[in-house]
Amino acid sequence: MNVSNRLKNIVDMIEPCRLLADIGCDHGITAIEALRTSKAQRVIAADINKGPLSAARENSVREGTADRTEFVLSDGLYSIPQKEDIECIVIAGMGGILIRDILERGGLDRFKSLRQLILGPQSDLCLVREFADSISVLGIASERCLFDEGKYYFLMDLRRDVQEPRPYDKGELYFGRNIDRACKKTYSDYLHFRKRVLSEARASAERGRNETARQRIIDFDREIELINTILKQEE
Repeated sequence: MNVSNRLKNIVDMIEPCRLLADIGCDHGITAIEALRTSKAQRVIAADINKGPLSAARENSVREGTADRTEFVLSDGLYSIPQKEDIECIVIAGMGGILIRDILERGGLDRFKSLRQLILGPQSDLCLVREFADSISVLGIASERCLFDEGKYYFLMDLRRDVQEPRPYDKGELYFGRNIDRACKKTYSDYLHFRKRVLSEARASAERGRNETARQRIIDFDREIELINTILKQEE
């Protein structure tokens, strides 16, 4: 079974738990690997669509983990049973706005034994960080930055009773805080990559002569300045 670097990192981040809920499980690879590596004793594999859930079931049968997996058709957390031993929830592989909406609608306070929440938004990371910063019982303990199949990804590890010393500032909302030391090189590479992308977009916008182009240049300059500040701090 082919396991991507991103999924390997998600599984590696999971603290050993009695019951893991994988929301948006797709083909069930995270759930299978969590069981295979003994990160979880049992798994709830949930997806909003019947097709991926069926594929997850077939893969679990083939890999010998189906007897420890409960397959649930669920829109986010909505239909996840309120079991007392759910200790970790993974929500990854979807857009940040959707992840934020799932968390807002899901009622995390239903899961009294929840100790860890792993988030892997593929866009709008600042919105996810902003929402995570507002959760009273969970806080972002660390983030991983990784490169997989030509793309950069961030994974957020939220733990119970992590007390953030202060609200996230603008740069931290865009580019994270408490980056795992093992990812520092990849994180630096990402910041330089993002700066190049913004610089190229700025150069393109300079050819425009309307108010929209001028506003875009201002936005690009602000983000580039945030990156420069972080890079200076990382030296």
